[in-house]
Amino acid sequence: MPPPLPVYLITGFLGSGKTTLLRRIAETLAELRMVFLVNELAGRDVDAGRLRNSGPETVSVVGGSIFCECKAADFLRMLREEVMPAHQNQTLDALVIETSGIADPSAIGTLIEKAGYGDQLQVRGITTVLAPMSFHKLFGKLPVLEAQLRAAGTILLNKCDLATPEQITGCREAIRALNPEARLLETSFCQDLPEFDLPRTTALPQAAFGKCSDLRFKAETLTPPDFEDEAALKAWCGEALRVKGIARIGGELMEVDLTPEEIRVRSAECGVRSDRGMRSAEYGVRSELIRIVSIPHSALRTPHSLLACDVFREELEALELPLPPVRWLEMGLHDRPDELRRRLQAEIDALDAEPGDDPILLLYGLCGGGLNGITARRRPLVLPRAHDCIALLLGSNERHQEIQKACAGTYFYSRGWIRERRVPGPDRPDWLRELYAEKFDEEMIEELIEADREAFDPYEQALFIRTPASGEGEAYCQRCAAHLGWRFTAAEADTRWLEDFFKGNWDEKRFVILSPGQSLRASGNAEIFA
Repeated sequence: MPPPLPVYLITGFLGSGKTTLLRRIAETLAELRMVFLVNELAGRDVDAGRLRNSGPETVSVVGGSIFCECKAADFLRMLREEVMPAHQNQTLDALVIETSGIADPSAIGTLIEKAGYGDQLQVRGITTVLAPMSFHKLFGKLPVLEAQLRAAGTILLNKCDLATPEQITGCREAIRALNPEARLLETSFCQDLPEFDLPRTTALPQAAFGKCSDLRFKAETLTPPDFEDEAALKAWCGEALRVKGIARIGGELMEVDLTPEEIRVRSAECGVRSDRGMRSAEYGVRSELIRIVSIPHSALRTPHSLLACDVFREELEALELPLPPVRWLEMGLHDRPDELRRRLQAEIDALDAEPGDDPILLLYGLCGGGLNGITARRRPLVLPRAHDCIALLLGSNERHQEIQKACAGTYFYSRGWIRERRVPGPDRPDWLRELYAEKFDEEMIEELIEADREAFDPYEQALFIRTPASGEGEAYCQRCAAHLGWRFTAAEADTRWLEDFFKGNWDEKRFVILSPGQSLRASGNAEIFA
């Protein structure tokens, strides 16, 4: 049985220099056998890629915080399947964990306990890395920053070269008020390392795991446009808290590293390093940026109710969005606009009779005019300015229209829309026979099926919208295209419109909010609704 594995936790807000610290540890303590575990908020392990080039074995947990319910399991699996077997095989000197910048380490004790390795893991130190300039901008606004300070045994005040003496003094005073027992080091480029051989004398914090849906930050992996100059890049970054990756600026591939303190741009030629130690090879030679932004606090509130077309069921389940209570209406009601309007208004009126004053969300577009005349009674109504479900899945009305302009005879398929086999294809006649069975005789049914078939004669292309819920849907769409003699093609969904709908990012260009007493009307222009 090997001795307990020493664990060192490195925390700190976005861009404070945690990865730089890990590189310093790897270089300074190269004789030790260590494993680095890197936790990324983004869906890619950019920082882990940097560290692998420094020597230590590096594993990663991406897409959230290891102290949240949804990612704690990934951390425990990594321990069970990779780290502890390596320690059993040949004793490790240390496991160094770099948390994501938005992680609240107050659940570290709970995480170790849940791992089932209480007697085999020994947390020797928690180091929090801070940058004075961003600290003054963020302190008092982000509870996670205070949690990172309170949990620390050592606080590394980094990037002091960029801060004024007044900022450093103010930062030191705020730290001492929160955590007077912590060792405080002032440094630049993480030149000064914490003492990793000092035993921890205080108990580990034992808070409960957080919920990923409560995080006030999101990471986007984007293919950026070509920028004319650095000013255009900065404008694109906007209010982002962190941007890193490769972008084409003025015709050249450049390495971008934005933090709350500064934005650095360096040539992305293979092998070239900036003074912060980044290397272009870690990203590859293509334009790709990871952008981390804050989510408005108001967007974290769960709306009281959602009325949605059943066509979205699979997509919403696959996106794992924090949904309010849902009342589903069957798909296809846009074919009967008057019935859609009547049914939807009845549901709105029923919800208005219940307690609460939060908005009612309508996951619908204009939908054949079925939303014309919908009225907000006691509570506001919020819905996207969309023509229909296809535009929502594609990410914009404009993209929907561009595809139709390129091929007017395009019929769109989605995972939800093909569920009942009602779409044009080999199974639609049987679906129609079942639909008409109790209304018409056999001869009339066959005449209706033939008329239905003729209605699709103008079409020549089947387009499948790929979403996380696609499953075997694309293969079925290909079968439909072959059956009908149409071309087959596919397009990737853009789910940002849907995500912003549920997160409360309701800008006027993409969403309409009806105050009590107001009614919807089709605008006849790009706004869709008036």
